[in-house]
Amino acid sequence: MAKNWTSDEIAVLKENIGKKMTPAQVAEQLGKSEMAVRLFCTRHQINIRQPLERPMLTLLLRVKFGEPEYFRPAREFFRRVGISQKRFSALRQGYVQPTEAELRAVCRELKMNHAEYAEFFYQRQLSLFDDMPSDTGSEALGAVLNH
Repeated sequence: MAKNWTSDEIAVLKENIGKKMTPAQVAEQLGKSEMAVRLFCTRHQINIRQPLERPMLTLLLRVKFGEPEYFRPAREFFRRVGISQKRFSALRQGYVQPTEAELRAVCRELKMNHAEYAEFFYQRQLSLFDDMPSDTGSEALGAVLNH
C-alpha cells in the first residue's frame, strides 16, 4: 500500500536530490523505494539532474534568437548537424556541454554572422571569470604589469 509523502520528506527530497544525493540515496534515507522517489519527482516536475551553470548551446541560441525557446528545430536540422534529438534535448536543457564539433555544426547550420560569433565567444569567455574573486584579477594584472 502506498504511503503519502509528508512535508518533511518532501523538504528532504527537494534539498538533496541531484545536488548532494542520487535518487537511490534519497530513497534509502527516507525509507522509500528508488522508484517511488523517481515517480514523485516526475509527477511534481522536480529535476533529478541539475543543469550546468552556463550551458553553451543555450548561450549560443540566446545570442542568435534572443530567447532559446523560440528555436524549434525540425527533423532535418538534426540530420544536418549530426546530433540526435535526445542529445540535443540534453544540450538545450543544459545537462551536458556540446563538443566543439557540435557547436561548429550548429553555428554553421544557423548561419551565424561574424557579429553573432563575436558575441557568443565574448559571453563564453566571461564564464571563465565567474568563480574568480574580484580582487584576484587586479592582483594578477598588477603582477604582470610590474614585471
